Amino acid sequence: QIKKLYAFWKKDDPTPETAYNERMDEFFRRADYAYFNFARNARLLDGAITDRGKIYILYGPPTNIERTFLLGEQPVEIWTYSNNVKKIVKFRDNGSHGEYKLVEVKSM
Repeated sequence: QIKKLYAFWKKDDPTPETAYNERMDEFFRRADYAYFNFARNARLLDGAITDRGKIYILYGPPTNIERTFLLGEQPVEIWTYSNNVKKIVKFRDNGSHGEYKLVEVKSM
């Protein structure tokens, strides 16, 4: 299984002549960040499987994050990727409990 794992990541390794695989390292760095920072609560560290966690793992850190908290409305978070991703991703916290759900993904 270990050999299959390394073979999988070797395909996308930008420097295959070295032992260090930058692509695999970046994936696990993003997954670790998402796991803790987008968790629904402190006891249930499941941030990597939340909508924000999945987008973070897929596209990386956004160029800009805009949060809107208006009285009587559900909180909204908009992630802008002005880099090569060129996307605007919108999340909404329907229950106002920090569980942001993916609402929209637009290309720039």
